[in-house]
Amino acid sequence: PSISASPSTNGTKTGHHNKHHEHTPVFKTACNCAKPLMPAGVLSAKEQCQFRFYQDITCFKQAQGGCPSP
Repeated sequence: PSISASPSTNGTKTGHHNKHHEHTPVFKTACNCAKPLMPAGVLSAKEQCQFRFYQDITCFKQAQGGCPSP
């Protein structure tokens, strides 16, 4: 007979799974950020796009994920 260091399993016993799932709290605030005024006629199209993007990023971070990701 051979001696094995690891116990043999027959494949019928599995680990215990906890079926109880607790709800994870969501720490998000409402997405109602005040938009600053964009200077008209001063910014190029690219700068306007960047300005809007930074507004959206700022709002997203202030709302802690309550706003959709830009």
